[in-house]
Amino acid sequence: MQRLTAGFLFAGVLFTAGAAAQQGPRAEIDLQAAMRKESVDGNLKAAIEAYRKLAQGKDRAVAAKALVRMGQCYDMVGDAEARKAYERVVSDFADQHDAVAEARKHLGTKHAAAVGPAARVIPMGSFAEESAIGPSPDGRFLLQRKRSRLELREVGSGGIRILTKGDGHSPVFSSDGKSIAFVRDAGKETAIWTVGADGKDERLVWRVPEDWRIVHEVVGWFPDGKRLLVQVCNKKDPHRLLVISLSDGAATVLKEDEEFVSPQLSPDGKFVV
Repeated sequence: MQRLTAGFLFAGVLFTAGAAAQQGPRAEIDLQAAMRKESVDGNLKAAIEAYRKLAQGKDRAVAAKALVRMGQCYDMVGDAEARKAYERVVSDFADQHDAVAEARKHLGTKHAAAVGPAARVIPMGSFAEESAIGPSPDGRFLLQRKRSRLELREVGSGGIRILTKGDGHSPVFSSDGKSIAFVRDAGKETAIWTVGADGKDERLVWRVPEDWRIVHEVVGWFPDGKRLLVQVCNKKDPHRLLVISLSDGAATVLKEDEEFVSPQLSPDGKFVV
């Protein structure tokens, strides 16, 4: 009897382990099943419904692929819903680069009028409470300022991630989207700070000297991710463009002028416009 019980227990462990192992690739398995309905069975209606369910799932890679396949199915039956499927990939799944490229290809051929990101309204609070600053490099997040703190809003879900609990303004994403540099005015001190896009590793980079106390902006990150271009000024001296080293906080004057209007750093970091 003990051997029989142990046998059942062993079989139960194997079954549980097998079921757990299937949880990970479940979405991929369902995607393959939907593709078989489309290409093998030729049942486009059933395939479209299967793709629709996958597009609502938590696996973003599978959801984006499912939307592209759903658009292709709609194309085959001449349904205008195809365009909506491709546009959703472009607007909601910017981090899924292969799927976005495929969707744009279809938008640029059969749906030429829809080339480019689809317009989307993102509800926000009053301007006094919330102000949008700009998207992350991959388009997945919107950097915003709420009262004095910085936040990231996920475009797809609307979820909010708090970046700074204290003051933060003039924020700029690094080219890889993993960090944000910003200016903080805290009492009598003005300084340049950085924080991770995950809201961690907030650190002081450079304290602005007292005679340069008026800071206009963090202009941008150099491509190496190790230096910042910053514009500072005061009431008497010319404006200065400074290169700030993130490793040791060393500041090098790049150029002085009476005023720099909307300076921008070229993507390769070789020129300032």
